[in-house]
Amino acid sequence: DLAGLADIALNLTGVMVYSQDQEFESDELGVQYAAAAGINPWGIVDFFAFLQGLTPPDEATDPLNEIFSSLGELFSTHPPTDERVDAVESMLHAIPVTRDDANYAWEIEPGFNTIKALL
Repeated sequence: DLAGLADIALNLTGVMVYSQDQEFESDELGVQYAAAAGINPWGIVDFFAFLQGLTPPDEATDPLNEIFSSLGELFSTHPPTDERVDAVESMLHAIPVTRDDANYAWEIEPGFNTIKALL
């Protein structure tokens, strides 16, 4: 039934957009919480760069991989990483905070690693 398929597609699209909006909100809150905790929020951009680097080079050069990747992003509940990086960088420039801002730390307190080792 074509009408049924169209209804499912519209409902799925609504869920994806809602979920992608939630991911953008999560990124925004991550920037706010990191800055409030005195941790340099540019680490969020670095994390996204790390995720982008996980694609093996041979897959990155395969022309079909780009097509399948685009289809995956279309149906993904997460926004494309490039869009998330752009959004976070805009937030960071609006705060403003720079990568070398002395008011924010890059290191985690030493006690964190001690507690982490106990878990």
